[in-house]
Amino acid sequence: VFVFFNETATTEIYIFPYTTLSDLVAELRIFGGLSHDEIAEALEVSPRTVERVWSSARAWLGRFLESDTND
Repeated sequence: VFVFFNETATTEIYIFPYTTLSDLVAELRIFGGLSHDEIAEALEVSPRTVERVWSSARAWLGRFLESDTND
């Protein structure tokens, strides 16, 4: 469990063993509304790592959604 603190709230982030970094970054960005810097701090990685992983996850999600609508 990661606990993320900011000025307005405390967010607990539950991590399951099968969760990838890509999954976590996407979930925190999309559903948590966290910035790259906030995600990096919460996951104890560099902001550049978060940017790289988010870019890859966003591209994958775009391809997935595009292929889903063409079926």
